[in-house]
Amino acid sequence: MTDQPSGLPNKNNIQEDPKSDKIPSWRWLLTALAILIFIFVLSRQDWDTFLIAIKKLSWQNILTALAALLFSRFAVAGRWYALLRISEKEVAYTECLKLTFAGLFASNFLPTSIGGDVVRLIGLIQMGVEAALSTASLIMDRLVGLGGMSLFLPYGINLVFHPAYQTLRSAYNSQIFSLSFSFIPSIRNLWQKTLEFLKKIWQSILLWLKHPASLLLSFGFTFIHMACLFFMLWVLLQGLDEPMTFLKIGAIYSLSYIITLFPISISGLGIQEMSIAYFFSHLGGISIEAGIAFAILIRISFMLTSLPGTIYLQKVIKGKKTIE
Repeated sequence: MTDQPSGLPNKNNIQEDPKSDKIPSWRWLLTALAILIFIFVLSRQDWDTFLIAIKKLSWQNILTALAALLFSRFAVAGRWYALLRISEKEVAYTECLKLTFAGLFASNFLPTSIGGDVVRLIGLIQMGVEAALSTASLIMDRLVGLGGMSLFLPYGINLVFHPAYQTLRSAYNSQIFSLSFSFIPSIRNLWQKTLEFLKKIWQSILLWLKHPASLLLSFGFTFIHMACLFFMLWVLLQGLDEPMTFLKIGAIYSLSYIITLFPISISGLGIQEMSIAYFFSHLGGISIEAGIAFAILIRISFMLTSLPGTIYLQKVIKGKKTIE
């Protein structure tokens, strides 16, 4: 998965209402809108400058970045494995790794009701892990990831309100960026879903507070994941001749990460690219052309490193019929 969350259905939803996890039409609309806006922004850039930025990357930069991102995926699987150690049904790290890649592939290539978290949930249930614990582990996995990324948020927020940022901000780009948030579902429906999810979050937190060793180990893996991810971003920026410190990369990326957590578009399509290009150009000081190239390279890297998941995804999808 891009690192973005998707809906977390419980076992009853899978059994009683197979259509309950389908993506609502408003998300398809927002996804199309976000992609169109990003294409519009692309069309207004200096393509010569854009191509020059891309050509600066060497094969060494590309391969190093992909290797770092791939290693971060192993750490993400380790984070989830650490949480699942409390399960009575033993789950091997290799199984967590397979399901992690299957989920990533589903999120990046199958923008349908079969999201990354749904794939991981189905896979766990097939292995005999209790449905409630499976769902809770996915929620807690997201929370640990969010907790690690949130450590960089204070610096990122400081950059947003820094006076230098106010002078750099373009009203035109601000309007284009805000268009991606123009449509939302009914407030009442959104509020109810939020309350339900917050209840699940609280229940998950209480469960793992009783197992602090697993929780701490999970945080250890998420820090490894973040280090690899930020190194990958650092390598790409170095290759684009737009160097930036690790701390600044973490701060700016955390802002984009938080935005793409909201289920506005499918797999963050369009939203992720716009937020990365916007924040890294306006907060990081890189050119808008380099920012767009950077955003596209990140999306392509996420997709390439999720390709191993296609091997295991077929088995998970076939086995879904045993749960329905």
